[in-house]
Amino acid sequence: MEPKKENKNRAKFTSGHVGKQLLFGAIPMTIGIGAAIGFSFVDTVFIAKLGVKQLAAITYTFPMVFVVIGIAMGLGIGATAVISKAIGEGDEHRVKRLSTDAILLGLIVTAITIIIGLVFLDPLFMSMGADETTMPYIRDYMYIWLPGTIFLILPMVGNYAIRATGDIKTPSYIMLAAVGINLILDPMFIFGFGPIPAMGIQGAALATLIGRLVTLIIAFRILYYKYDMITFERPTLKELFDSWKEILHVGLPTAASNIILPAGFGIIIDFTSDYGEAAVAALGAASRIESLVMTVFMALAAVLSPFIGQNWGAMKFDRIDKAFKYAIAFCFIWGAIMIGFFELFKEPISRFVKSDPAVVEVMVLYLSITPFAMAFRGMLMISTSALNVLKRPLESAALTTSYMFVFFVPFAYFGSKYFGLVGIFTSLVIGAVITAIIGYYTLMNRYNKIKAKGEIDIANSEADVVV
Repeated sequence: MEPKKENKNRAKFTSGHVGKQLLFGAIPMTIGIGAAIGFSFVDTVFIAKLGVKQLAAITYTFPMVFVVIGIAMGLGIGATAVISKAIGEGDEHRVKRLSTDAILLGLIVTAITIIIGLVFLDPLFMSMGADETTMPYIRDYMYIWLPGTIFLILPMVGNYAIRATGDIKTPSYIMLAAVGINLILDPMFIFGFGPIPAMGIQGAALATLIGRLVTLIIAFRILYYKYDMITFERPTLKELFDSWKEILHVGLPTAASNIILPAGFGIIIDFTSDYGEAAVAALGAASRIESLVMTVFMALAAVLSPFIGQNWGAMKFDRIDKAFKYAIAFCFIWGAIMIGFFELFKEPISRFVKSDPAVVEVMVLYLSITPFAMAFRGMLMISTSALNVLKRPLESAALTTSYMFVFFVPFAYFGSKYFGLVGIFTSLVIGAVITAIIGYYTLMNRYNKIKAKGEIDIANSEADVVV
């Protein structure tokens, strides 16, 4: 069966009401990203029923899991930046070449990730404070999860390529279907069902692997058959390396900055481990709950990427101006709503995840403090995502690095020494506020320069036409 040869204009974001496009793009994207994070949350809820040690073990895996996700997102964002701009410029051949080469690059990166992860598994987790009572559970989970990263990285790159067209709904529905499969399989594989034996924490990893496999198959079928964005024409080495260079120009610093966040979180886990396994388990559970409500910011940032790319390619800067105003305003509205939400429901939510009093106490403390950082973390996401699309990835990476290692981790270290867990959690708020303000002014400075140059180019083109 041949793919559809639709050579239509793919640039869906270059016309229409800006606010509505962001809103109706962010809603399905929130569902999709929420589904992606839902993998982790579903695992957390069921693994919590196995015991505190198992819940602590899955918390220790977060940094490595999010490093792999960060690498996949880096490649995907790099692909979105260059593909969406090519779409805005109307270059169909380049769209296909970039999409295909991004997936080939993802395949190579997957192989490297699996090898490095398996080789350094034990020293990495023991450096974070894991001991011989939790390491067996960590190994059980990661020895299945790591080889399955091929079903994580490749479909994520494919989904980002689909998003570059302006189709936000399809990738979201793909992820929603996958998390549904995970939700069904998790209890069956963890606790056993009929002929299926109880596999404990290994079952959670296997359920996740199967759910990700579904996303791989569906994403590739849609890219090939619906959007005709995959080509089997053999590229020259120059074409291939040129594509990879473009993708990695944005993708490499983005992946590096995405790795910085879980690396920093690993340090925070180490600080928290001084207060016992229950504190580590609570940190893991509470941070995943918080991640679910942060999906709206992630979704908005994800929609902004192709929106900015397409309108930049089409030189429609007035639409980008409006998008920034809507996005920043939304960050503060949603942040205020979430402060009220967690103030009302932090305790029942904590008890739903784990009834252990020591775990609940730390979760309630975390959810009392960290929501005050949400609006600023959203603002920082908008700024870093926009800088990536505007081909300023090093500045984006510098912001993420500053957030984690200039503000968050140092403040958490001293906060832990003098104020305990309160100091660790408060440091997240302080770091987010400072970095978000710096990030916004950096973004506006860089964007205004690009806009000014673009307006000069438009004026010169119009003058040439008149002459």
